[in-house]
Amino acid sequence: MQALCGLYTISMKYLFKRSNRNTYYYKRRVPKDLQSHYPKPFIEISLKKNDKSIAVALCEIQHKKIEKEFSRLRQGLPKEQVITDYQKTLNKLNEYNLSPQDSVNRNNDAELARDRFYESIDDTIYERTTPEEYTALQANHTALPLHLLSTQQRDALAIIQGTFRMSASLYPSEYLRLLGKTENKKVTAECDRAIASLIQYCGDKAPADYTRSDINTFINESCQIKRTSTVLRQLKSLSAMFNRVSLEMDFT
Repeated sequence: MQALCGLYTISMKYLFKRSNRNTYYYKRRVPKDLQSHYPKPFIEISLKKNDKSIAVALCEIQHKKIEKEFSRLRQGLPKEQVITDYQKTLNKLNEYNLSPQDSVNRNNDAELARDRFYESIDDTIYERTTPEEYTALQANHTALPLHLLSTQQRDALAIIQGTFRMSASLYPSEYLRLLGKTENKKVTAECDRAIASLIQYCGDKAPADYTRSDINTFINESCQIKRTSTVLRQLKSLSAMFNRVSLEMDFT
């Protein structure tokens, strides 16, 4: 289909419009070598617009997205980059124009944004409690029912209250993201093994909560089943992850 965009004519071979509908679609066949990754042999995405000029712009956006999917699949990667749990939490804060720098003990200028966020937390709790439970909560007769919030809501609330502490199990994904090595299987496996061993012997805590006794336990237990060189390499990996992530994200 030919579509006019300003003074230029753009060939949009994947822009499609059914004769019985006004809405435009992005439609194309899935390459044969990638069809096993899709439920159908073709991709059809409604652009939800009947204005041609707007549809052209949206079609280009979808085309770039699909081409990126194809490229990743041909490299043996997932269709889309994995978003870490911490990034999901930051995205939740961003919905209210907030960031970790806007916690109550850092930025008083973000009070209005924080109030909007607190209201959303209150709305969630209101929807998930009985009138009696909510009244008792408002009167400070019961503790805040954090279990009613999503993981992202709980972590976002902790960040804004200045109490958030990332557990060790979340460090590998953030470390790999910061290094740009989320798709490096060798580095990923090394980081995951190091963290798994630490958690096995010492539990899943914030790095600052591990004591010298914990580290000695980790070393002694690991040395019974692993080579000393392997244990030292894992200690080096743990140190690199904890230091890099804590520094980049300003964790204490």
